Amino acid sequence: IKAAAIARQIHSLRTKQSHDINTMVKTRLSGIVGVLDWRDLEFMEAIPSWWTCKLCGAISRYTLLLPCSHEFCEVCNDQITAKGQRCPLDGCEYTVKDVKRLVVNPVQLGERVARCVNFSRGCNFQGPVRKVKQHFQDGCSFNTVTCVKCKREVLHKEYLEHFLSYCPSYITPTVNPTSEDSNASVQKTELATLQISDSRTDAQDDVNSLLERIATFTERVKVLEDTLSRKICETLPTRRRSSTHLMVQGRSTIKSASCCIGGFYCRETNVSTSHTTKGYSQSVMVAGYTLKVSSDFQFEDNCTWLSLSLMICEGPFDSFVSWPFRKNCTVVLVHPIDSRKNVRRPVSTELMDNRCYRWFRKPKPGQDNEEFGHQLFDSKEVEFMGFVVNDSICVSIEVE
Repeated sequence: IKAAAIARQIHSLRTKQSHDINTMVKTRLSGIVGVLDWRDLEFMEAIPSWWTCKLCGAISRYTLLLPCSHEFCEVCNDQITAKGQRCPLDGCEYTVKDVKRLVVNPVQLGERVARCVNFSRGCNFQGPVRKVKQHFQDGCSFNTVTCVKCKREVLHKEYLEHFLSYCPSYITPTVNPTSEDSNASVQKTELATLQISDSRTDAQDDVNSLLERIATFTERVKVLEDTLSRKICETLPTRRRSSTHLMVQGRSTIKSASCCIGGFYCRETNVSTSHTTKGYSQSVMVAGYTLKVSSDFQFEDNCTWLSLSLMICEGPFDSFVSWPFRKNCTVVLVHPIDSRKNVRRPVSTELMDNRCYRWFRKPKPGQDNEEFGHQLFDSKEVEFMGFVVNDSICVSIEVE
C-alpha cells in the first residue's frame, strides 16, 4: 500500500523528532480557519508535530516532508527550493521527487482544544478551534482598539473610560473657557461617569441574576439525579433477573461492541523512553462474555508498531456462559468517517497448549486473563489514514 510505504519511509528516517508531540503549543494558522489565520493560537492538548512548519512554526493546509524528516509549509518550501533544495536546518540536499506532501485534516484540527486568540488580554474562553472561531466572530469582549491619542492598545469595552480618564496624551484645550463652558464640560464629564457607573451596575445585576439561575438549575439537576438514581436502584434487580434469564436461555443477540483507547500520541512517544506504552479500553460485553482491548507500542525494523490484543475479564454472566472461551473473534480497527477503510483481523481461540488455557479460562474474581490474539498495525499508517481522532482510536470486537 502506498500509504504504508510512505509511513515506513518516514519512520526509518526519523530519530527523536519522529516522536515529538507538541503540547500547549502557541502557533499560527495559515489558510485553514479563515478569521483565525495569522493570529496567535495556543492549543491546550497534544497536536502531531508534523502539522507545524519547522521554519515559521505555522500550521497550514499542506505540509511538505523532506527526506531528512523536517516538515515545512508550502510558502517556506518554495523559498527553500528557490535557494537550491537544501534543508535550512541540517543542510541535507534533496530532489523534488523525494518530498512527500502531507494533508492536515481541517475537521481534526477543528476539534483540537485551544484558547481564544485574546487570551493574553484576559479572555478565558477555550474550546475546540471551530468554537473558538465562532466565539471570535460573534464578538469577543476582549478585542482591542488603538487609542487615537496615545496610540496604545486598549480593550474596546474600556476605551471610553481610558479616553476620558486615563489617557496620558489627553490634554485640556489651551483656550481659556468661559464659566458657562466649564460648567457644561463638568456636567458632560459627570454625565459620562454616571452612565459608565450605571452600565457597571446593570452588568453586575445581570451577573447576579445569572448566578442565581445557575444555582437554581444546579439544584434541579441534583434533585433529578437523586430521583433517577433511586429509580435505577428500584428497577435494577428486575432488570438483572431479566438479563440473567436471557443469558441462561442462550438468547443473547449482542454479537459486537465498540470501545475507544486514548493517549495514542503520548504512548507512541514513550516507545523511546522508559515510560509506559500500554493502554486499555473500558470493558464491553459481547455474547455474554466481558472483554477489553489492550493496546501497546513496540519498535522493530525501524518502525513503530501498534499492537492490539484481547483480554477476558470477570463479568456478571460468567456463571451462565460456557468455558473455556471458544468463540471465533474478529478485531476491527474502526475508521471514524469511512467504514470502507476499517481493518479487520480474525483472532484464533484454538487451545494449542496450557498457556492458551490461561487465556480462555473463566477469570478469577478480581482478575483479568492474560492477553491473546495480538495484532500489529503500522502506527504511522494508522495516523496518516485518519484512524486517530482526539488522541484516540476506536476498536470493535465481533464474536460469531
